[in-house]
Amino acid sequence: MEQWITVKEASRLRKCTERNILDQISKGAIQAKKDGRKWQVFMDTTEATSEASPQFAEVISVLKNQLQEKDSQLKEKDKQIALLQEQTGQLNQLLAMEKKQNLQLTENKKPWWKKIKR
Repeated sequence: MEQWITVKEASRLRKCTERNILDQISKGAIQAKKDGRKWQVFMDTTEATSEASPQFAEVISVLKNQLQEKDSQLKEKDKQIALLQEQTGQLNQLLAMEKKQNLQLTENKKPWWKKIKR
């Protein structure tokens, strides 16, 4: 697809410096127009993207593998979190029972002066 792109994009697609693109513009080797203070270059971007496609495909496959690995790690962490939440709930129940027993013990305890009077 042919379109107007910036000098920076053209240099990235052609894998050269921006200065090189500007030199080619001044020589008339590249069709370009000035848009304000910046140059716009008329290029066929399908050539550049098709050349880079194998590299992108390899990078994409590596990234997909990494995503799958991270997903499995997240699932494992979710299981660990669920287990810890369950254990926390059980510990809170035990704590509540312990507090209730302590309260009952302190309520049944008579002060020393009441024990003397009978």
